[in-house]
Amino acid sequence: MSKPPSSQTSMSLQKDFYFYFDDHKIFKVEDRLFRLPVGELVKECEFFQDMFGDASPRVDVEKGEEGLSESYPIEILDETASAFVLLLTWIFKHQITISWDMDDWIECLRIAHKFRVPKMTQGAMEALEVVSYGPGGKNIQPLQKLHLCCSYDLDLRWAQDDISLLCHRWDALPSLDSDEASAWPTKIRLGFMSARESIFKQKTREARCAWCEECKKWDSSTESHLGRCTNPRLMIDEGYKHAIIEHFFQVIR
Repeated sequence: MSKPPSSQTSMSLQKDFYFYFDDHKIFKVEDRLFRLPVGELVKECEFFQDMFGDASPRVDVEKGEEGLSESYPIEILDETASAFVLLLTWIFKHQITISWDMDDWIECLRIAHKFRVPKMTQGAMEALEVVSYGPGGKNIQPLQKLHLCCSYDLDLRWAQDDISLLCHRWDALPSLDSDEASAWPTKIRLGFMSARESIFKQKTREARCAWCEECKKWDSSTESHLGRCTNPRLMIDEGYKHAIIEHFFQVIR
């Protein structure tokens, strides 16, 4: 992550986001200056709602009120200018130029979470659902989608199909006591533990083994097949899948 430039560093104006309104503040991100209308920022972004809420602005005896001049801008630390431009593009244009790169939209999720812009979060989630259909697109893997939900406080219902898959495919989910899984909230780990326990309490007629793509064998006994199969997978009817996912969400409430 880039460090904020020293006061001696020359600064450049971000012309695309250098507006001339009465109600404005000047911001500095890295070595770039932005002159922005406060009203629009507050309307779209909870981060700025907190910044310009009831707290009085900082005033320097020599420089005056923070954010009113280029010599005393409001500094946004620990963020890149390019990420801030992406945030402003959403706030002022309510859209982002379509990209078929999944990583770009994951970056949008990060920015939206940091600056607390709910509509931007929703837009990035919707975009991630369709980027796999674009040129060179790739799918979000179930485990990756779960990590995004945990990292950015996303609604887990967005990943419910992936959670269902992870409940049923033992090869797709890390050990629940592994370092990777330990980063998840406790309720998520409890949800998986309870859902899997529920699966294996079902009788053979409710949960049966599938033809395994690796060993090409069929066994009516789930446990004995899973014991020798290198690619264990349960084939569950749609009704049962729905029941399991609802069981998961019931546990984590």
